[in-house]
Amino acid sequence: MVIRKMRINQRSATGYDVLYPETSASMVIDEATGKTVASHLADDEKHITAEERTKWNSPATSADKITIADAGNYYTGTHVEAALQEIGQALNGTRGSIITAVNELLLA
Repeated sequence: MVIRKMRINQRSATGYDVLYPETSASMVIDEATGKTVASHLADDEKHITAEERTKWNSPATSADKITIADAGNYYTGTHVEAALQEIGQALNGTRGSIITAVNELLLA
């Protein structure tokens, strides 16, 4: 809770009169909404929707949840994991072929 420690006193014949007592967020009313400032400060969804909060709190953390935009139609899968598997299958055995080709070039 926000508390503004502000008090203005005025001297009178009998002592001091408090003109403005201490004010807190629970005492200040927003005229547009009729709610207190404290309720506005406590409102967790005021500036973000529930859907946005859920999306933010549960991001895609694995390759099978991250979608890809394959403009060139190179992959049949729609997620990063599927694309990686397709690349792996396409390159399967290629490493051995490359090593053999390099060795043949070096020995020639």
